[in-house]
Amino acid sequence: MPTILIVDDDQLVRRFLQALLGAGHTLIEAAGGTDALAAATAQVPDLIITDVVMPGMDGWALVRALRSRPATALVPVLFLTGLDSAEHRTHGFQLGADDYVAKNCDAKEIRLRVQRILDRSQAFKRQTREVARQHRSGMMGDLSVIGPASLLMLFEMERKTGELHLKHDDQEVRLLLRDGRIIDAGGREPSDAPEEHVYQVLGWASGEFFLASTTVSGEDRIGIPTSHLLMEGARRLDEGRRG
Repeated sequence: MPTILIVDDDQLVRRFLQALLGAGHTLIEAAGGTDALAAATAQVPDLIITDVVMPGMDGWALVRALRSRPATALVPVLFLTGLDSAEHRTHGFQLGADDYVAKNCDAKEIRLRVQRILDRSQAFKRQTREVARQHRSGMMGDLSVIGPASLLMLFEMERKTGELHLKHDDQEVRLLLRDGRIIDAGGREPSDAPEEHVYQVLGWASGEFFLASTTVSGEDRIGIPTSHLLMEGARRLDEGRRG
């Protein structure tokens, strides 16, 4: 039975979601981002439904924290919020949300969107296992299915070593991974700061990747943990959105 973590400081909203989704799901509640992060770390859920505006750690900060941790980096997130402008929606998806729904949405649609995310998550897990079996020399996939941030956290969690090639339109970046850590990066445009290529790919919403399993030697030219790279990448995306 899928486990869903509901995060909202409004008890009425939590009760509504309990009534709507209680059948067929195990539901966990949190009244804010800090409690939600602790709950998700203690028991990784299959889906997190969160508001944005909450006291303390808000929904934006919660998703950043989730995506920066290996254990929760791939957990699907649905924003259910009163912030329904195009700008807010774009920001939510840039942070790594899987869906964004207004609180005045029809209850049936909320239930359908939740089920769609859960179905897609299960399909991705099956696809990942199948790809890993089919490509013993490496792993390939679609960046519209798993975003660059989630992909890098997955490889860190599994301590992958190899050359990760990422393509988006006419852009291409190569990352060197050793035991899951990014030690070097390069692209068609040279840069004295290899981490800039990492920040470049974090803004891609589509494309393809291939991880070639090979021995990686040489010094760590980046020297920054993956979680810090992802947080800095998210900060830059925020600044770019604000202009």
